[in-house]
Amino acid sequence: MEIDFFINFDKRVNSTKRPVVGGLVEKYTLTGNLKEPCSVMSPVINIQNIPVQNAPCVFTYAWIPRFYRYYFVKDWVWNDGLWTVQLEVDVLATYKPHIGETYAYIERASADAQGNTPYYNGNIIDRMYPAKNDFDTDSILLDAPWTGWDIEDGCYVLGIISRTNISNVGGAVQYYALTHTQIRDLLEYMLNDTFYDNAGFSATNPDSQLTHDLAKAIVNPIQYITSCMWFPCAVSRFTTADPITIKVGPWTTLGTGSPILSRVGYRSDFSVTVPSHPQASTRGAYLNYSPYSRILCMLPPFGAFTIDPSYIPDDRTIVFTIQVDGITGKACLQICREDTTQGKTDFFYESSAMFGVPIQLAQLATDYIGAIKGAVTTIGSAVAGVTASSFTGGAMGAMMTLGSIGNTLSALQPQVTSEGVNGSFIAFERLTGTFPRLTVQFVKVVDEDNTEIGRPLCEVKQIQSLSGYIKCGECTVDFYAFESELNKIHSLMLNGFFWE
Repeated sequence: MEIDFFINFDKRVNSTKRPVVGGLVEKYTLTGNLKEPCSVMSPVINIQNIPVQNAPCVFTYAWIPRFYRYYFVKDWVWNDGLWTVQLEVDVLATYKPHIGETYAYIERASADAQGNTPYYNGNIIDRMYPAKNDFDTDSILLDAPWTGWDIEDGCYVLGIISRTNISNVGGAVQYYALTHTQIRDLLEYMLNDTFYDNAGFSATNPDSQLTHDLAKAIVNPIQYITSCMWFPCAVSRFTTADPITIKVGPWTTLGTGSPILSRVGYRSDFSVTVPSHPQASTRGAYLNYSPYSRILCMLPPFGAFTIDPSYIPDDRTIVFTIQVDGITGKACLQICREDTTQGKTDFFYESSAMFGVPIQLAQLATDYIGAIKGAVTTIGSAVAGVTASSFTGGAMGAMMTLGSIGNTLSALQPQVTSEGVNGSFIAFERLTGTFPRLTVQFVKVVDEDNTEIGRPLCEVKQIQSLSGYIKCGECTVDFYAFESELNKIHSLMLNGFFWE
């Protein structure tokens, strides 16, 4: 029986590589006799006439044409003046053409057929490489339109009991939007003698039954103001109407006017681009998500809360929107991502807080806002009632846990929030430590070895469309071979092999 032996040929035991004569690789054809009983899988052969200049130890690989199989040389044994070679079948090289035509679910891969590396799906979590105790932190300021307002620059919404009501709010209370100067002038007018003169209380007419001093003791015009709320915005946010004369109870405040509240509330929004993980561009977008990235938002008066990174779109831009109620002072915060490809907006976080700052004008006035404030909470919630079972798709879509491939559901983080500030000017000032901001913490992963371990792919591919390291999640090996050979091929493909 003729046996082709090869020298200077190197290969991995889990590789499909076949010897090609050329360069340092040489082939020597020797004649041998099978040692009975003989196995095709692990033949033992007596070899005669080995060239003197070539010690048998240099023959490390073989091809037996009669058996149509490649073999690893396990050992050479000298016995009674005769060299005996022990061989073991190389199933990957032997059945390489059949393996190459096989379609399999590829869990990990290192390169495509042209050798382009890496070849992977960057949205799949790669658990092969552990995280380091090495964090990067990035903090960016949020350009919230309601931050940085002085008290003099804001807007006051007054609720006044009036004899007529022309606003769209309804009821006995008329709502007005005033500037700081206007409310100062209004209070100055209502608390001086001019108001009492215009109301019919004369300080100089001897026939008057009520002097100013007595009228001031009986009549308190401030008690007709049921509420006063300050907002960090311009008056134009609440109204487009022309100024009118303010009615206070049965009296008219001559010479003082302000726009009527033609809008009950207003909307304000801004957007921000969330920083990416410093390793995401080279290792995979999965690092932009939990647990490798954590996002904490500090946004007075809504408090501090976490944002689930799995909601962040590919362009890393999210939009903050608030709806402000000018009557109660309550505001609702919503955070969304805009899907421009489908023309829709996805809201993924919602919270509420006392946005307006209640201003007390007189102790005699009833605190109607108190009950409202007590009912306002600032605990945020995920809009869709997110649970593990509700995640069915998206860039971080759930998938089977295959070896080192991380499952998205195991990385989800809870929505944790804290109570914000209720009715305080501090929430709107630009003080150190109160700037609205996003703080993003990145957990780094260790260095990788794409050549020997590959990266997650998780797609059905034909083996010969790839190159280098391949690890199959599942495959069907159904070509002509011994059962033991098929089992060995199947095991090697599932544990990782090299297509070479």
